[in-house]
This record gives sequence, C-alpha cells and structure tokens, in this order.
Amino acid sequence: MKNKKVLFAVIAAAVVLVGIMLLLIFLPKGEKKDEEAASVDEAQISVSTDSKGYHQAAVQRNSSGEVEQNGSGKLIEYYPAQISQIHLENKKGTVDVLSNTPEGQATVYTVKGYEKFNLQGGIPDQIASAAAAVSFSQVAGKDDGKNSADYGFDAPRAVATVTYIDNTKAVITVGNNAPQEAGTYVKFGDGEDIYLADEETMAAFDFGLTDLISLTINDAASDTETSQPKSVEINGANFSDRDNRACSEQFRKGQRFI
Repeated sequence: MKNKKVLFAVIAAAVVLVGIMLLLIFLPKGEKKDEEAASVDEAQISVSTDSKGYHQAAVQRNSSGEVEQNGSGKLIEYYPAQISQIHLENKKGTVDVLSNTPEGQATVYTVKGYEKFNLQGGIPDQIASAAAAVSFSQVAGKDDGKNSADYGFDAPRAVATVTYIDNTKAVITVGNNAPQEAGTYVKFGDGEDIYLADEETMAAFDFGLTDLISLTINDAASDTETSQPKSVEINGANFSDRDNRACSEQFRKGQRFI
C-alpha cells in the first residue's frame, strides 16, 4: 500500500513537472512568433514632404538594392474632406475636381469649367476617397526606366495630382493591374518604388468628365421654354470638334454619354 502511494506521488510530480516544462518551452516561443509575424507584415518606408510641399515616400533598401522588409503600409492618409482639388489625367482626358466642405456640412464637389452642371452621385466621392488615403499590400519592385512597360509606367493609365487643405500635394501614378487580381501597380511622388494598391480603389482614377457629369440636366443647361438641354461644349485632349457636336446632340436628345 505504501509503495502505491509513493508511486502515485512520483507520477503526480512528473505530470506537474512536464506541464511546467511545456509552458516554459511553448509560451515564450509562441509570443515571439506573433511579434515576428506582426513586424514582417509592415514594410519599412520613410514618408516626408519636400521643400515644394509634395508628399514623398521611399522604401528602405540594403546596399544591394533589395527591400529591407516587405509588407503592407500607407503612403498617405487624409480624409476626403481635407482635399481642395484633384487634377486628374487619364485616357479620357483631363479634369479638375474641386472640393469644398463647409463647417458642419457635407462636401460639395464641382468640376472646374463646368460648375453649373450637376455631378453623378457617388463618383466624386470615389475619386476623393482614392486620393485621400493610399495604402499598399506590398512593394512590387522598382521602376529603373528599363522595366517601366512591365508595370504600365511607360504610358501611365492615370496620374492624379491632389491638393490638400494644408496646401501640400501628392502625385499618384497608376499603372497596370497586376496578374491574378493581386492589385494595381502604383508609384507615389517622384519616387521609383512600385507598390501594389487595391485594384478597385485605384479604378476611381479611370473616371473622366463624361462619367462625372450628371445625366439629369439642370435648368442652367436647359432651354427654359422647352426644358431641352442647350448645346454643351466639352474640351480636352481627347475631345475633337466632332466629339463636341456629338455630345451636344446627345445632350439635346437627353441621351447618355458613351
């Protein structure tokens, strides 16, 4: 009987000892792994504002030019209400979206040169949201001038120059979409680093003037007697005189732009 008690005591002590050893072995290592995972998830970049007021960003690289630590990050972070103007150039032409947010009121957007026209609901907000905060999932590479076409920067799909209410600016250059829906290639400021940004967010910079103008013609653009829209002239690199006449005819008939 005495031997059994001794045996049980030895077994109990062994179980407790094993439990303590497991705690000492696994808990610290698990915490360390969590810390390492969190640190690897964020890229090492430096952000600044140059002497001209433009926001810049640079990826930290080693002496061999390799990224020190890849991962996600933020290039700039404002609120849409902190934007005063977005100068947008893309394949559809050039357009300036003006933003004004009276204190305690909603933001009002207008298009420079077309202030009398109502805008499509939601589209200016999409552009402003994309221009206010730019995040990326990883650093995709570096534009060395020889590989520009690989990312779509030999002929950028869109370039947005954003002016904020603090009088600073940011230049966002949009390239091609990456394979397998991984994102969209983006450059920031005058840097050569290429980032992978959210594809849907960057698509907002593809909008042009005809996307912004509302299909509901207001009185400022209509004949007061017939309620038919008057002729509307649209200018830009991608709009010829023939395009203007066609757009005016579409306005007269109340048709959608295409």
